[in-house]
Amino acid sequence: MKKFNLLAYCMISIACMNNFYAKAEQNTTSKKSLLSYLYTKLIPQTSMDLPLACDAHKKAIIVDLNGVLCTTNKLRAAQIIGLDVISAYIFRHIKLPNSTDLLKALDQVPALCQSDAYSQGTILPQIMIDWKTGLQDFRDIQDQIIAHITASNMTTAEKNLYIQTALMMTTPAKFIQTKQVILEGLQLVRQLKKLGYKIYILSNWDPSSFPLFVKNFPDFFTYEGKDLFDGIMISGQQHVVKPEAQIYLDCLSKFNISASQAIFIDDTQENIQAAQKLEIASILCINKNIAQVKKQLIELLTVA
Repeated sequence: MKKFNLLAYCMISIACMNNFYAKAEQNTTSKKSLLSYLYTKLIPQTSMDLPLACDAHKKAIIVDLNGVLCTTNKLRAAQIIGLDVISAYIFRHIKLPNSTDLLKALDQVPALCQSDAYSQGTILPQIMIDWKTGLQDFRDIQDQIIAHITASNMTTAEKNLYIQTALMMTTPAKFIQTKQVILEGLQLVRQLKKLGYKIYILSNWDPSSFPLFVKNFPDFFTYEGKDLFDGIMISGQQHVVKPEAQIYLDCLSKFNISASQAIFIDDTQENIQAAQKLEIASILCINKNIAQVKKQLIELLTVA
């Protein structure tokens, strides 16, 4: 009975936390909107705006997806994983699930890939790079993950959590259900398009779920009845991931972009550094701060 009560308490706590953070984010957004309004209306503005493409020193904007134009709805992800699974993990280990433990659990799963890719400065397990590059079918990847975790000495709660999380991430329909658009990022891209810039996507994204992303988010890919993006390249099509130099070179070549005319926007430092080595001007998007990205864009587009 005590275990049941504690489990129920954990589940209620998760629901309350999600509700609290959603309301807190909503309140923060409202406060930011009010402050922004007061700042722009009551204080004289001296900052510059984005120039027309014909007046800018660079004409092509290459943008990452995750962390810049879209993100993960964590509450939806938790629902797909299972609140009972998450609660059992919290009850057993007295801590919240975290991505570091998940990546560690997947680190030794057999894989084909030999390249490195990163998430917030952390090297991804090779099996996840197999998924992002399409080197293995997602069903084979799932089988290997399940077999590896099942045979490990992890607790039952850990096994259930990591398996369900991996299935959520690698099952196309489930993965796309967790995606949501970063409206500020999308608005910035639309503004750039309206000003005459060429806009391209360069993203580490698996080949199986991407068609579903395009299908489920039609307004994301179109603007005023036309294609928003002039070209799209994902790692799942090229079988290579950022920060490998080859995928940047492939992007420049396929879309006939000059490195000197391009600006690359990404949320991962290692990917930014790789682009800079190829002499592509780059902007690191930190914590989905699109306002800061726009500020740096203006600087790069208006300075010779």
